[in-house]
Amino acid sequence: ICVAYMVMVMVIMVAMVIATLAAIVVLVVMAMVMVIMVAMVIATLAAIVVLVVMAILVAIVVLVVMAILVAIVVLVVMAILVAIVVLVVMAIFFAFMAFVVMAILVAFMVTMVTSRHKT
Repeated sequence: ICVAYMVMVMVIMVAMVIATLAAIVVLVVMAMVMVIMVAMVIATLAAIVVLVVMAILVAIVVLVVMAILVAIVVLVVMAILVAIVVLVVMAIFFAFMAFVVMAILVAFMVTMVTSRHKT
C-alpha cells in the first residue's frame, strides 16, 4: 500500500509538473498572439494615419497648384482685357484726333479758298 501510495504521489506530481509546463506554454503562446495582434493593430493604425496625411498633403498641393493656375489665368485674361481696352481707347482717341485735324485742315482750306475768291 505504501509503495502504491508513493507511486500515486509521483504520478500526481508528474501530472502537476506537466500541467504547469503546459499552462506556461499556453500563456507564452497567448502572449505572443497578443503581441502580434497589438503589432498588427498598431501597423494598421500607422498605415491609416500615413494615408490620411498623404491625402491631406496631396489635397493641399492640388489646391495650391489650382490656385496658382487660376491666378495666372486671371492675370493673363486681365492683361488681355486691359490691352484691348487701351488699344480701343487709343484707336478712338487717334481717330478723333485725325478727325479734328482733318476738320481743321478743311476749315483752313475753305478759308484760304474763300479769301482767294474774295480778293
